[in-house]
Order: sequence, then C-alpha cells, then structure tokens
Amino acid sequence: MLGMLAVMGLGAVALVGCPGSSAKISRVDADLRSISSALKAYKMNAGHYPTTKQGLEALVARPEGPPHPKLWERIADYVPRDPWEGIYRYRAFPEDDKRGFEIISMGKDGQLGTEDDLSSLDPKE
Repeated sequence: MLGMLAVMGLGAVALVGCPGSSAKISRVDADLRSISSALKAYKMNAGHYPTTKQGLEALVARPEGPPHPKLWERIADYVPRDPWEGIYRYRAFPEDDKRGFEIISMGKDGQLGTEDDLSSLDPKE
C-alpha cells in the first residue's frame, strides 16, 4: 500500500514553463525514490524483488516467468517515463547484495553509460 501511494504521486512535479535541467533532475530524483518505494512494497508481498528480465513491469502486471511472487498485487497503474520521455532502466542484484536493485534514467542524451545518467545508487545532494 505504501508503494502504491508513492507511485501514484509519480509525475506530480510539473515541468511546464520550467525548461531548466535542474527541474528535470529533481523530477528524476522524486521518481527514483517513488519507484524504489514501490519495489520495496513488491518485495514485501512477493518475497523478492522482480528479476531484471521481469523489470518494472512487475509493478503493473503479474510476472509470467519465474520466480513467481508469493503474493502479487498491482502497485502502479503504469511504469513512468523520465522527463526526457526515456524509459527507466532497472536491474536486480543477487539476493545477497544489500543494494537490491538499481534504477537508471539515461538522461537527456538517452544513452546508457554516459555522463548524464542518473542512478538510484548515486548519492543525492
């Protein structure tokens, strides 16, 4: 339920009339926190995070492939896009890795692995 409330707030930051990149970066930061909360709620229900292959879609639709969640409920109505209309990349870590997962916005250039990428693992200022 907590995750559902967090994801429902995605996109609440309006960027209209605010062309600066700092507003977009703030939006990504808020999205990363909200998606992280939703993933934690998923884990509470399922017993594990979605696999990389299952991705963030597991928050919207029951995953078809293994591992199957112990208990599944829809946590989000849709998977949000970043402020540049790119998809958020998701990768799950092995169960013994305390980080659990990483969510990445590919930033303005839309390319993974470049300087403008924004990650849920990067410390926020």
